[in-house]
Amino acid sequence: MKNHISTPWFFLLAIAASVSATLSFQQNTHALVKPTLSASVDSANIQVNGTDVIESASGTTDTPINVSVKTNNRSGYTVTVSSTSEETALADANPLNDTKISSIGSNYTLADLPANQWGMRLDSEALYSPIQPRGHAKVIATTTAKNDTEETNTFHVGMKLNSSLRTGNYQNKLLVSITTNPVENYAELNGGYYFHDAMSTLTGGQLENIKHVKYSHDAPSSDISTVNIQNEDVSDVPVLMWYENSSNTIYYYADASKIYFGRSTQFMFRNCFNIEDIDLSPMDTSKVVKFGHMFEDLRKLKKIDLSNFNTSNAVDMSYMFTDCESLTELDLSSFNTEKVKDMTAMFAGAKSLEKLNVTSFNTSNVTDLQVMFSETLSLKTLDLTSFNTSKVSIFFDMFGGSKEYTSIRNDLKTIYVSEDFDVSSVSANSKTSSVFGNRYGLCGGNGTCYPNGRYDYEYLRIDRPGAPGYFTYKAKS
Repeated sequence: MKNHISTPWFFLLAIAASVSATLSFQQNTHALVKPTLSASVDSANIQVNGTDVIESASGTTDTPINVSVKTNNRSGYTVTVSSTSEETALADANPLNDTKISSIGSNYTLADLPANQWGMRLDSEALYSPIQPRGHAKVIATTTAKNDTEETNTFHVGMKLNSSLRTGNYQNKLLVSITTNPVENYAELNGGYYFHDAMSTLTGGQLENIKHVKYSHDAPSSDISTVNIQNEDVSDVPVLMWYENSSNTIYYYADASKIYFGRSTQFMFRNCFNIEDIDLSPMDTSKVVKFGHMFEDLRKLKKIDLSNFNTSNAVDMSYMFTDCESLTELDLSSFNTEKVKDMTAMFAGAKSLEKLNVTSFNTSNVTDLQVMFSETLSLKTLDLTSFNTSKVSIFFDMFGGSKEYTSIRNDLKTIYVSEDFDVSSVSANSKTSSVFGNRYGLCGGNGTCYPNGRYDYEYLRIDRPGAPGYFTYKAKS
């Protein structure tokens, strides 16, 4: 006689929800919103008739469990599942029966489950994995942002039974835990103007005294005079700035892993002529739309690392590095410029610049390139193969040199472009204006050199037989 289960076995799903974010206060504003969390399991008491399973064609069963979650926590939530104890088997409620439905020990499909064993899988998974003991929970779902509407996350419990299983009422209890994810402190500046004005306040208007701008990993001591430059509407913590007169250094600090800029960094260092180095390593620029004039007139700045800059939302980069006279190299290969429309005078007057990497520049939306490389007198080559200029209407003095220096200082010899350098949108005024003025050493790939008296827009083309120009062809990578 087959030894079928005469009573159903069941297990309970218990749900535990906790909020892990910490309530904090700003110095002079209201308390932050406390994260809220609502969660539910669609069936907290699931029963399966073992006899029906054993007598089915496959000898298997699969039960989906839906966990619904809603939270305003900005870092999202995590759902995990485990047994409520170290025991992962389904055990008979009758202590005289020591038979168990064990957890599988490795991953299986439902059809390949060992007899009288059970496991679980995510909705997106094909294989069932072992039931985890308490303290080693399986992650069912994790998110990174708040959800304004309820989200449903599904996992499945499956098993295979056969007639060798003794009659019993087999049970276990699973813990479904839903927690809000930890929230890092959020710090944001209003923009470049506020940074600039704070420096002016701290130096008594003597911005030319500043030589260094550094991020401090430590908060200032209580006896130091500081200025708070946070955006109070959104920041969790203050962003403090102070000036150390003895070293001519501006320091800034926030109890946050990143400091976000608002929509603009314009004129951030205006009139700070003597700054030699700037540390912007904790700055997140992903929200910035306008970078115009950001580093303009930093005449003593020799090197700056902008590899952490996120420029994906940038529209304006005009005058960004204008008159950075001491910069010798600038690597902007990490810049995303696909939304940028204005690059007017972006590098104009960077007279010492010998290495410039703009090979990542997507200029397909740029309309103005006038004076972009004017008086970049130390550059020997320019690689503009990524430039798509189909929308550019103004090229005035884009590559202009300077009469103030001898031809030796006008070092630019070669400009590489691809077939995407297009002048079809050039304005009528640009057709008669100077583009290559005083670039005495410039030559195109076919041998056309500047001293032929032509410096207007017609020479904005790849130098070919019968079509002279000042560009050298290079395939777009």
